[in-house]
Amino acid sequence: MIRPTAEGWAVHCVEEVTSTNDLCRSLPEWNAVLAIRQTAGRGRTGKSWVSDAGGLWMSMVIPADGPRSRWEPLPLVMGWTLLGVLRQLGVKELRLRWPNDVMVGNRKLAGLLVERFNEATAVIGLGINITNQPEQSSPELLGQSTRLKDLLPHVPKPESLADAILVATRRMQEKMVAQGFTAFVDEINAAWGDPRKVACELKDHTRQGTFCGIDQDGNLLMQDESGSTSALSAIEVRIMKEL
Repeated sequence: MIRPTAEGWAVHCVEEVTSTNDLCRSLPEWNAVLAIRQTAGRGRTGKSWVSDAGGLWMSMVIPADGPRSRWEPLPLVMGWTLLGVLRQLGVKELRLRWPNDVMVGNRKLAGLLVERFNEATAVIGLGINITNQPEQSSPELLGQSTRLKDLLPHVPKPESLADAILVATRRMQEKMVAQGFTAFVDEINAAWGDPRKVACELKDHTRQGTFCGIDQDGNLLMQDESGSTSALSAIEVRIMKEL
């Protein structure tokens, strides 16, 4: 079923799909896929993404032409966009975790994955825990995740939450085109929460230090014990773990 929404989006509603990102691979801009469950959802670096019924699993196709470098920070900007929608719902203690997670304290509420299948568009996949219980499928997530049901007195329906995200995403894309990534940097840097010790797994070694936000290009800034700060790109950092 295809459901038109405000702002010119067309939402393809499906019961089950391997991956909403893969289904968006062949769709044009301003189309989205909303699924009740994914059987092969994935996150950054191909990590399995538990997508059981009761969550919001959606991918969106946005125009992303022009220099590829313009859109490389898109995961950061989309995380900030999603944070804004969730704050409007009344969720408290929200923060971002580099590069693509939305947290409540030390528990993960939402994540996203941006992929480029062609030079003209970008596919933004996201998952939000609403009433689902991911720890039932993956016991290692016990104590690591949270859901809107535990955070709000009234839980939004996935469709209404999806519509709010679609509107916010369109506004974000327009701002990216008009002003570029630098228009978002200060607000993104205000959303990380307190400074945290981290370990960054690089290609052939691991570096530890204090996470200090991002620079004007979206690179991760990390300060070592000597006080020296270095910038690491998302390509360099396979995994960042908070210690």
